[in-house]
Amino acid sequence: MKKKGMLGEQVNWIYVLIAGSVIIAFFATIGIRQKNEMEKSRAEEELKTIDELMFQPSRSSQLVRLPGIDLKVNCDSGKTYIKIGQTSPLEPTEPVFSPKSIKSNEIIAMTNEWNVPFKASNFIYLTANDTRYVVLYNDADTRNVAEQIYRELPEQSNKAIQDASRPIQTKNANRVVVIGAGIQPAAPQPRPKELIQIQVIPETSDLEEGKIIFQPNNEIQYTGKAMMVAAIYSGNKKDFECSMMKAYQRMNSVSAIYSIKAEQLAKTFENDEKCKDKYGIAQIDKLKKQNIGIEELKEAKAALDQQNRDALLQSCPTIY
Repeated sequence: MKKKGMLGEQVNWIYVLIAGSVIIAFFATIGIRQKNEMEKSRAEEELKTIDELMFQPSRSSQLVRLPGIDLKVNCDSGKTYIKIGQTSPLEPTEPVFSPKSIKSNEIIAMTNEWNVPFKASNFIYLTANDTRYVVLYNDADTRNVAEQIYRELPEQSNKAIQDASRPIQTKNANRVVVIGAGIQPAAPQPRPKELIQIQVIPETSDLEEGKIIFQPNNEIQYTGKAMMVAAIYSGNKKDFECSMMKAYQRMNSVSAIYSIKAEQLAKTFENDEKCKDKYGIAQIDKLKKQNIGIEELKEAKAALDQQNRDALLQSCPTIY
């Protein structure tokens, strides 16, 4: 009888242990689910914040706080998708230029107008403090270029400007972008986990036109400093050109609107000797082309800018 009692007590204790384990596992599962749901909710809110950046004034920058989850950016056929954790991907209506992956509790986000010469798109730049941007120069002329590039990067970003003869200070960053201001970008020692080397070769003193070389030898032309910075944020030619597909699509759509406006102004002022010849649509129609090349874009942009200036000087209504 005593053995039976002892056996019964042992069985009871086993049941208690099993039941206790089930209860603990149950509440642990609930806790994990609640944590995941909270993180998902926070991530969705931050995705909305990123999506709303397009409505911010140009050159606006802000810190977007994340729940310690990877942010993934993927561009395919001109469509960019942003995903945080288990959230559904967000497809912003404006072009996004960013590393493919950002793992940080804070993301530095900035907007920048791309003008051709009217506003065609609002670029969104994303980065984090684990990416360090180092701008190099080697004389007075290249220092002037370097300082302009440096000012184009957000104040909150992990950035530096220095003489190329000095050792590059990476500050233990996982990702380092070395930008040569008209010079070959050197490589820091020791090399970081991810190293991107970019050479900016301006064609104008204000850096509005020029070319960029992604090392070792991938070259692109740019027009507008917003496009130059977009290339720096992308870090490679493939992702840059993919995101620019959306920018060109936006330009095509906006140009169609301005073309209609120019036609209406031409009709309104057809008998006005001073203004009637200020509203030709030839240059705007070039910007409506889906396959416009960068050189043709530059020429149309310059001609349209002059056309608008001429209208302004004659006190005529401007196209944009």
